[in-house]
Amino acid sequence: MQDFFPVLVFIGAYVLARVLGYSEVAMYVATVALMLAVAVQIGWLKWRGRVIERRVWLTALVIWVLGAITLVLHNPLFVKLKPTILNGVIAAVFFGSQWVGRENLTKKMLGGVLTMPNRLWVRLNMAWVVFFLVEGVVNAVVALTFSDDFWVGFKLWGLMGMTLVFMLVQFVWLRDYIKREE
Repeated sequence: MQDFFPVLVFIGAYVLARVLGYSEVAMYVATVALMLAVAVQIGWLKWRGRVIERRVWLTALVIWVLGAITLVLHNPLFVKLKPTILNGVIAAVFFGSQWVGRENLTKKMLGGVLTMPNRLWVRLNMAWVVFFLVEGVVNAVVALTFSDDFWVGFKLWGLMGMTLVFMLVQFVWLRDYIKREE
């Protein structure tokens, strides 16, 4: 749920601003709400004594930088391209993990759940690289060619839908490799 909290705050603030008649500034209201939500999320994790993963810091940094640029330049395109930039960075990290360290990132994350030959770990890792790149490109196309309203809906339903479908396909593909207790 913590991964979806900032997104839900962003969308909720956008919709609320539109409903209250502030359509012309809805994206900026939502951007401020997103930036604050990420700060609250990190504060909450720290207060609870949780370790804040690098992924959370990276996401926060991208949100704060692109959010600030959006607000200063009064151009929502920067915050709309945040998923594209973040997905590009994540794809690069997954791709680089093929050659850095003993295991690629996918195997590090799922090795406790799946038992597969190395060639399948490489394929799975590269599938994630391709997925992140495709999702980033699709987001960029939507951000550059459609209205803010459409993009906000796409951010929630389109990007989340793409991720869920990709994960479902993976589950079907990998179900025979799931470790089972004897």
